[in-house]
Amino acid sequence: MNKIKQILQSNRKGVIIFSFLILLILSSVNYYSIFFVTAQSNDECLWVLKVNDEGKTFIQFDQVKFEGVAWNAGVRDGDILLSIDGVKVNNLVKASQILDSVQKGDYATYEFSRYGQVYEGKVQVKKFIDFPGLSFTLLGTIWILVGFFVLMAKPEGKTQQSFFMIGANIVLYSMATLFFRESFTNSIIYQSIFVAIAAMVLWTIGASFLPFYILQFFSIFPRKFKYSEKSWFIRLIKYTPIVIALLSICLRIFFAVSGQQKYNHFVSLFHLNLIITSFGIGLTLLIINYSHLSDKRERNAIFIILVSYTIGLIALIYTYTIANAIIGLIFNNPEYMMPIILLAFLPISFGYSIFKYSLMDISDVVKNTMMYGLATISLAATYFLVIYLLGQTVSSVVSSEYQGIIAGSVFIFLAIVFQSTKDKFQDYITSKFYPEQYEFRNKLVQFSSDVSSIVGLNNILNKTEEIFVNALKLKHFGIAVKRNNSSFELIREEGFVNKNFEIFNRQKNLEKFIDHLKENIKRPVIESIDFDLVFVNEAEKLIKEEIFTVIPLLVKGEINGLLFLGLTHSGAQFANKDLDLLLVAANHTAIAIENARLYHSEAEKIKMEKEIETAAKIQESLLPKVLPKINGLDIAGKMIPAMHIGGDYFDFIRISDTKMYAVIGDVSGKGLPASFYMSKLQTMIKLFCDKEDSLKNIISEINKRIYAEIDKNWFITLTLLLIDTDEEKVTAVRAGHTPIIIVRDREILKYQPQGLGIGLEKGELFNNTIEMITFDLINDDTIFLFSDGVTENKNSNDRFYGDERMEKVLLNNYHNNAKTTLENLIKDLEVFKGDEAQFDDITCMIIKYNK
Repeated sequence: MNKIKQILQSNRKGVIIFSFLILLILSSVNYYSIFFVTAQSNDECLWVLKVNDEGKTFIQFDQVKFEGVAWNAGVRDGDILLSIDGVKVNNLVKASQILDSVQKGDYATYEFSRYGQVYEGKVQVKKFIDFPGLSFTLLGTIWILVGFFVLMAKPEGKTQQSFFMIGANIVLYSMATLFFRESFTNSIIYQSIFVAIAAMVLWTIGASFLPFYILQFFSIFPRKFKYSEKSWFIRLIKYTPIVIALLSICLRIFFAVSGQQKYNHFVSLFHLNLIITSFGIGLTLLIINYSHLSDKRERNAIFIILVSYTIGLIALIYTYTIANAIIGLIFNNPEYMMPIILLAFLPISFGYSIFKYSLMDISDVVKNTMMYGLATISLAATYFLVIYLLGQTVSSVVSSEYQGIIAGSVFIFLAIVFQSTKDKFQDYITSKFYPEQYEFRNKLVQFSSDVSSIVGLNNILNKTEEIFVNALKLKHFGIAVKRNNSSFELIREEGFVNKNFEIFNRQKNLEKFIDHLKENIKRPVIESIDFDLVFVNEAEKLIKEEIFTVIPLLVKGEINGLLFLGLTHSGAQFANKDLDLLLVAANHTAIAIENARLYHSEAEKIKMEKEIETAAKIQESLLPKVLPKINGLDIAGKMIPAMHIGGDYFDFIRISDTKMYAVIGDVSGKGLPASFYMSKLQTMIKLFCDKEDSLKNIISEINKRIYAEIDKNWFITLTLLLIDTDEEKVTAVRAGHTPIIIVRDREILKYQPQGLGIGLEKGELFNNTIEMITFDLINDDTIFLFSDGVTENKNSNDRFYGDERMEKVLLNNYHNNAKTTLENLIKDLEVFKGDEAQFDDITCMIIKYNK
């Protein structure tokens, strides 16, 4: 179960998109049913089935609307319907199906009798649709459209998830429209028992879960009620709808099988009353929340929703109470049911407030994404237009004999030019449509590189405050450090009213919450919705100080400080990739602050030992803890530092189910300085390998940034692979690192593309020497990446471990899995080394491919 949960969480956006598409399909089915299947032909009168003295059935007209279409055709109350368009009718189902086949506005010929006299009249057919069903279908469709963007902006957000699930369950509940008019239609529902059961189950699930998602959402939006975290409420929301759904499904099936179909009406009535009640409670909660809001901008946003919500609820109650009392015959006055359509304005008001006032972190994301997408499409369209125009020009001026050669040459030339300018252009449009994010990313990358090398606590704090307040333009910001085991003291701030702000952590709620996030593979970030749970007494104070995000400064699993963050310059909360970058920056800040604190708190020798131990833990945290799952790949990796900390680095970075980057690096040295440079390298790798790109571009960009920062006596060797199991290809670049070894069919293959070490040369020579190669990935291949600490491992006889012994171990473990192969290699290295001290860092990566 946990594995399935992890898979869903790692593919969260894909699951959201898939669910959204399924819900759109179900909505489309509902619309089709409303307008083309269950839409009822209306002749503005009532048909009553009666039985004569001979026991035969006949249809009698009643409640004929004055000057309605039947009245104008000569039909009066008490007349008997004999045929429609020449087809004799004596039961309601057959008569309805014949009349339904007539299009709206066309005429049907009625033959009817009155006191034994037969008459004929032309009745202009109207269409009557299920207005309540249409209203809920519209409500569900608009809700999931808005909810999709809300959830995509922050997939892990509880508020966002609840909002989307309301729309999802409204769509499921709307499937009740498929059963409108029951067997009077030719709906597939009544032609396949399996389709009927599936539709009934989905309808019942939606009806059962919808009220409780409404309660859950309005218990945490726009602010969280304290009871929403109580165990009784969580159990109520979690288990009650399951019980109701199971019981309702069993009752519906029982009534259908036992021929007591009429009792299903009471089940539907129960669900309707439950939904109306939940909407009423939701409105009450929203009013209470609104009355406690002090921010004018937030009050304006919620007021719009409040007005629309009130109108929609009034329309809903009116339709199922007053309208039924005053409408008389519904066929004669269908317009009385139309106000329920106002219910569909509720998600529209949500959408307006979300986009207008940046509720739930959505507005800027959507606007910029649309503009960015349009610019990217325009770039591609321009490229293909140029190709087309040049092709036309070549065709007109060159003879057919050389057209193919010249056209191919032009195409290759433009492809090369396009590739070289594409990244620059994308950077340009990113800076135009995402100026804040573009600047934010660059500033944080620079900060992450700088902060780990700053000496002195005050210098670190000044730099941190400078980047967040001046560069990122945060109006509300703070840094708190641990004063003792139970409190954190504010030592730097911007925009705080209480300059002596302090967080108390006597119950260790902070540690418990962070551990919970890690167990569920979530970012270790505390957002405003969780303040009541984590900070308890300080939650309201944080909100008053306009702090909405808190990032713990973690070192060796301990929280040594807190970063307090207000809203971004655009007025939104930090989310998604912004949070990822903030976590990297916080990680480096934590390292720097911890190192500075140790430096000033202990004697030089003890201080240095603790610095090394702390940095070792941080270095270990930078290495992959959970290996990615890639189709067809079995992977393993390990780094053994020569000292407490080392300068080696490796990582597996997942791009998709079939693609990943594999990277191994070695800083020219050992100890604390080497770990600092390794930390910088890790930041660069995470930044530039977050999407598929040219390996040569990635390694060139890393070299350019590292060169500007690395000491001239240092350099870094690196191998970077892009493995694609779908295409069965491996693309590789190497910057002065050890060869890439492939074990194939019990033979050793070596690839050693050209390339200088990173940091040795500024750019031109480095870029010219880098060689990018591609080779096939064949079933049962083993890819082995290693640092020179493996082959240069020495024993007491001053002999090197060497390539030959290493390759022999790899061949002997050809049929073992990656983990076993790695363990056997490490054991052999230990046996060879004996009691001799390890001279260099040892790093190995094993990637086995098996279809």
